[in-house]
Amino acid sequence: MSLKENWVEKFKTIFLKLNSKEVEEVKLQKILEDKGKLEFLDGNVVRLNLKIFGFNINIYFNFQTNNLNLNFEDAVGRDEDLDHLLFLYAKILDQRIAGFILGQEENFVNVSMLHGGLVAKAYEKKVVDFIVNEMVDVDKEIIEKMSKIMDGFMVQHSTADWAFELKIVNGFRIRIIYWKGENGIPPNASILYGSEILKTGLPIEDITTLTEIFVNRFVACYRKITGKKPRKWESLYS
Repeated sequence: MSLKENWVEKFKTIFLKLNSKEVEEVKLQKILEDKGKLEFLDGNVVRLNLKIFGFNINIYFNFQTNNLNLNFEDAVGRDEDLDHLLFLYAKILDQRIAGFILGQEENFVNVSMLHGGLVAKAYEKKVVDFIVNEMVDVDKEIIEKMSKIMDGFMVQHSTADWAFELKIVNGFRIRIIYWKGENGIPPNASILYGSEILKTGLPIEDITTLTEIFVNRFVACYRKITGKKPRKWESLYS
């Protein structure tokens, strides 16, 4: 089964659970938080609008015909991310539906603190190196512009020059922290997750892969705004 076939079936299952009241509409909306909005267009059709990573996605499902249709806009210009993103999003959404609504916690954790995260340390270095090499000494003004496209927001984070945070679903927040280089000290970055993610039980491979899609699109958004060309790598897949 292809990625597209997989996410189509996953979303169909979620919508059918919604229609049968196996999943409450209120709970699903809470899990989506501000990234998604459910709307029943008539007795037979439901629409899910998702705004994530610079995508504006509308998924329509007809309960009577069992047909699922989609349209989308991509403000970043990486349409190739769509199927992989929706595959992971549907998988994570389905798992979160079976769990509890989680409150936002104050603390953050890095990838090594996640369940199974110790094996992902090399992956974390790869992601950080990509950000640091491709986004050299980026100012806050650029990140402010990016936040409007990427559906996230800037936050304060201790000594960092800037920090950008994005919610994906309830229980899954991701934050990029960036320090400019100075006085011979090279620039640095870090990827953190809201500590409530530890209570979701999400597999480490899903978290890291979705993080990879996010970072690829984050850097692509930076290049689109600034007109910068790749310095070393086109993407994390290079």
